Amino acid sequence: MTKTKIGRPMPTKVLIKPDGNREQTTASGILLNSDSLNKPFQGEVISVGVDLTHIIKVGEKVMYAKNTGIPIEIDNEEYLLLLDGQVLLIF
Repeated sequence: MTKTKIGRPMPTKVLIKPDGNREQTTASGILLNSDSLNKPFQGEVISVGVDLTHIIKVGEKVMYAKNTGIPIEIDNEEYLLLLDGQVLLIF
C-alpha cells in the first residue's frame, strides 16, 4: 500500500500527531484516561501552514487543550488539525 503524502495545511493551521500516551495511574493503581483529567494534550508537529513557519517547526512538540482541533485520519493514522491560537505551548 502506498503511503499518502501529507500536504501543507492552510496558512494559520498546524497538523500534529497526538501522543498516544493519554493514561495515568494513581498511587492506588486506578487507571485514569486523560480525557477524564483536566490536563492539556501533547503532540508532534507534522506540517505547518506558511504563516506559521517562522514560529512553529516540523518535529517540535506542542501542547493543546482538550476538545481542540479537527481530527483527521490519513493512512489509518490519527492526526489533529489545529488553528494557531489553539497551540498553548511549543517545546
